[in-house]
Amino acid sequence: PSLEMVGDVEVLGDKDQLIRLFGNLVLNAQQAIGKGPGRVFIHVNHDFSVIKLADSGPGMARDVANRVFEPRFTTRGSGTGLGLAIVKAIVDRHLWAIDFKSEPGQGTTFWLHLKRASWLSTLGLLIISGFLWCETVLKRRLLLEASFG
Repeated sequence: PSLEMVGDVEVLGDKDQLIRLFGNLVLNAQQAIGKGPGRVFIHVNHDFSVIKLADSGPGMARDVANRVFEPRFTTRGSGTGLGLAIVKAIVDRHLWAIDFKSEPGQGTTFWLHLKRASWLSTLGLLIISGFLWCETVLKRRLLLEASFG
């Protein structure tokens, strides 16, 4: 699948955890799309401090969607079922919120609702300057997954 990004933003947070968070979201989208053509789209909305990640995969049935953040829940024969549980834990640690919408045949969209930088400045966390830096890491991970997956 291709990865497309629109916008960039400065995010306060733990660099390693943020790489893992976005890497897990993108990897999950890639796995949902499978080997065929598809698209993962990331859009940053500065006005509302929201990052949207959407994929063109098959979407999820309601019973699956209700369990996506449960540790060890997976619909794949392989894998640990920890990717989205880890995403949720990292989101909670950063005092953010995450929600999603998924319909069978329509793909899945996740929204990360970030706290404004000024609210987080007292937490003494690392600064990732420029979301596009993460794009390079995510694209590299996508390429590695495609090569070895």
